[in-house]
Amino acid sequence: MSMLPHQVTEWSVGTDPRPQPSRWSRILHFVSLRPYGNDLLTRSSASYLLAMSFLMLLVATAEGVAWGYLGSSFTPHHPWLGGVGLGFFVFVLMWFFDRSLITFDFLEEEHAKTLTGQSRPESVTAPLDGKLAHLWAWLSVHKGFIARACVIVLSIYITAPFLTQLIFKADIQNYQRQYYQEAVTVEKNRFITQMQTDQAKQIQRIEETTTKLQQEMSGTGGSGRFGYGVNAQAIQNQITAQEQRLNELYEQQRQRIADIERAFAAQDFATLAGLGIVIDQDSPILRAKAVDHIKKSPSYLQYEVAMIVLLMILSGALFALKVMQPRALKLYFSSRLHEQWNLYCLGKYDADLPAQERRE
Repeated sequence: MSMLPHQVTEWSVGTDPRPQPSRWSRILHFVSLRPYGNDLLTRSSASYLLAMSFLMLLVATAEGVAWGYLGSSFTPHHPWLGGVGLGFFVFVLMWFFDRSLITFDFLEEEHAKTLTGQSRPESVTAPLDGKLAHLWAWLSVHKGFIARACVIVLSIYITAPFLTQLIFKADIQNYQRQYYQEAVTVEKNRFITQMQTDQAKQIQRIEETTTKLQQEMSGTGGSGRFGYGVNAQAIQNQITAQEQRLNELYEQQRQRIADIERAFAAQDFATLAGLGIVIDQDSPILRAKAVDHIKKSPSYLQYEVAMIVLLMILSGALFALKVMQPRALKLYFSSRLHEQWNLYCLGKYDADLPAQERRE
């Protein structure tokens, strides 16, 4: 039997006729700043939320990338591990912080009075009057924005320099390679000097032994005999061993220098450390040292100011969208209103409403 127009529905009190969203729908609603799903959400408000979601994603991404660049210096052997770890943490942190700000309920106090008859306790406002009371009320409502403003100041102070360093990443790496090259050159020169000293001593020994051989063959040596005798043969063998040792020193020098250059070309810091060359790998201090050189260029200041302005634009735009949100969106974020809507959908008000205004 078909139901007549405006006839009472078959829904019983306590039964919610709204279809339950799937798990993926809930995730989509969470990401798209729709904590109450599509209930009481107009099409224009949904489009407005989409723009706010995209802008919020840009803000969180900018901060995540900046902090990720810093985090990459925490794990020099695996820079991606530190970069992705810290970057993702900051991204999620800022995204949740911004989400709590965007979904802030501006109408909580208003609807507490109009929907439930509640009002601010007298003990809170009694000592205050006039402009001070209005200021206290404004601070109470906008405390979330004040907290975000403080975060913006810290973000500009900390994040902007890291974003600027990311722009000059190639230049910073060039300076780091220069520092590496200087450390390698110092060690190479030290080793060559040491080897040349040992080689000079060995050459001196060969010369002394050669003089001794000449004296032996001329009859003024220890044996007192002329010519190439047994003693002269022994001295000659000693000279041959000394010359072999000199060649070993030359080869040792050549091989050590080749190993150092090969390890440096491959950025094999473990091998360099084994060769006695300890290089300060990528670190915040080493980057700061490189940045000190780059800051001497006027272009660095220009880019740093540009990053500050970019962060201010993104954060300011996010603020502006929230402050200038339409009335329909303020109603959507009203927790009090959604409480009443849920009660309506459960049929609490069916007995008090005309048939045409009851839940369908």
